Amino acid sequence: MVNDAGNRMKRATKVSFNGGSKTISEQIGGSDRSDYFQLEFGPRSSSIQADLSTTGGRARMDLFSDRNQNGRIDRGEQIAKSTRRSAGEETLSVSNLDSSEAYYLRIKPRGNGTIDYQLSLTDGSEGATASALSDRGSGRLGRSSKWNASFLNRSKSNLQNYQSYNFNRPDATMDLGDRGTSGRTVAELDINFGRRRPTSGVEKNRFAMEAWTTVTLEAGEFYRISSDSDDGTRFMFTDPSTGKIAGELSGDWRRRTTRAPEWTQVITPTRTGEYNFVVQYFDHKGKSVVDVVLEEIDLQAQIKDSALNLRNTPSTVSNTPIGAVNIGDIVTINRQVPSTNDSVYRNWYEVVTVNGTKGYITADDRFVSVFSDATVSDIVSLATDGVLPPAPPTTPGDGGTPPTPPPNPNPGFSKGVISSKVWITSDDKIAFRNNKDISGAELGRLPAGTPLTLIGKEVGGRYLNGFDSWYKVQVNGQEGYVASYYVDVLDDGGLYETAISKDNPLYKPHLNEAENPTYYSQSYRPFIESAATRYSWLQPSVIAGIGSRESAWGRILSPAGPSGTGDGGHGRGLMQIDDRFHAPFINTGAWRDPKASIDYGIDKVLAPNYNYLDQNTALEGIDLLRGALASYNAGLSSVTRALAEGRDVDYYTTGQDYSWDVLNRAGFFQLNGWA
Repeated sequence: MVNDAGNRMKRATKVSFNGGSKTISEQIGGSDRSDYFQLEFGPRSSSIQADLSTTGGRARMDLFSDRNQNGRIDRGEQIAKSTRRSAGEETLSVSNLDSSEAYYLRIKPRGNGTIDYQLSLTDGSEGATASALSDRGSGRLGRSSKWNASFLNRSKSNLQNYQSYNFNRPDATMDLGDRGTSGRTVAELDINFGRRRPTSGVEKNRFAMEAWTTVTLEAGEFYRISSDSDDGTRFMFTDPSTGKIAGELSGDWRRRTTRAPEWTQVITPTRTGEYNFVVQYFDHKGKSVVDVVLEEIDLQAQIKDSALNLRNTPSTVSNTPIGAVNIGDIVTINRQVPSTNDSVYRNWYEVVTVNGTKGYITADDRFVSVFSDATVSDIVSLATDGVLPPAPPTTPGDGGTPPTPPPNPNPGFSKGVISSKVWITSDDKIAFRNNKDISGAELGRLPAGTPLTLIGKEVGGRYLNGFDSWYKVQVNGQEGYVASYYVDVLDDGGLYETAISKDNPLYKPHLNEAENPTYYSQSYRPFIESAATRYSWLQPSVIAGIGSRESAWGRILSPAGPSGTGDGGHGRGLMQIDDRFHAPFINTGAWRDPKASIDYGIDKVLAPNYNYLDQNTALEGIDLLRGALASYNAGLSSVTRALAEGRDVDYYTTGQDYSWDVLNRAGFFQLNGWA
């Protein structure tokens, strides 16, 4: 495949599985920037293990599903990306795949030149992933009314690779006390180790913990898992007698702080009985906090698109309706139950209508919108045999034949929250409007943390710095619009959320200037991509966002182009290197050269700031990147001062929005092919 520059999803090499393994050896590089493989699974497949070994350079793997079937990778279609296992080796593991979908694995070099690679693919239904799941469950047999914890010391390279955890040989164990049963709370794990070691034998930074306790859950009832931890958490439910996994949730498995929005997930068991509730956690550095709650909750639902029949049993077979619920009606859900004889509508809700009538309606989410005091999406069922029930069929709901809903223009976006990134005071609230324009009437004002159901993203009126993207959202059953700059998407497919539409006329010239400069003889993009490959935490789109913010890629300098100046003459070149703090570089005159300017801005300013904040603060993940970006504008001392004062890293930046603005612009560049 080397130098196959036309290699795209539509020309992907097909790899078929049926409980087996495949090994592929290839070359990639030069004008060929990616190799694609289409993965086809058998009916019993559910997971994939991919291992990549390279020589001559590094590469990464990404797994996608072309949900809108347009032959390209769009926002929200990325399922997973690989992690580095060792020098020249990457690994990727994903479970609970739908065998009816087509999945694509992309191999993409991290630098220039040609590399050789060997790709090993294992169908997890009978391969390594399934074995790893069984191994992880084997150490938790038996029952316990307390939280039992095992700890592993980890390194920076393997900290988040939970597939490699072996809690059967822990570095330490610990009794964490009672499971915290109270009222409707089934179990609560609230531990704050601070910056200390959790216990003897465990390092204070970079460790993993697995805690478990036994809980009793009722079939069809709804339970919510909430996690507000520092750092990542993921969850499993296992059979206390066999160790078999009944459900596995990816949770919020990332470097995060308690300032991030709380993660939640609703589950419902398919059987009544005991389960071992397992919490896996990792700590990178800084404070170590585990705050997890499992509680029984009430759900409500609103009828949408079509009136539904209300029945006295969960079935349409030989079952005359006892009534109906109309579009817009609100019902209370008692529980979810399976049908014993209805092959079309397999899952049902036992509900109570507003007038007190009790009955059953289909649980098909095309006709029923479920909500509670927190936004609910994708209710996960706990199965008795480790296999989740099949998805409902795509036949019409039990209430007539409603019109086919239009395709979602933004697949993957379903859940969001009003962001706290722009607050100056705690009283600030964001307008919820009846139209996608600042002239639209306010339906209300939403504080930070308000959960949103995202219906779609649309281009509307401009606001702030020429942003023009709006989210159509649902809040407490009411639909309206919120400026997308103020929304954090909880499932963004690994891309940077942006409030700038793809064809925004104010920012399109920045994109054109970066790719086809008016004031220079060749594109800046190769220089940008080369700089980004030197840092695992940096994407080319972020550098593009910096150049857009600093100089519009030279368009707003005097004179325009890479030799221009800004900031009263102190900012030099495309990356606006300040002559008051970087005189030796400025005096060489190299700042006029685009590549030298980009390299200096990244290697001598951004990267050192990132490393300092990584080593000396509790910032992690996106917050750490934001801190580095803010320091590019305001300096390290301003960022550390803001942190010491309990403020956002942008507090002392120009406009108090520098890092968020750069990431908004990065998202705009990604929309235009810089993903």
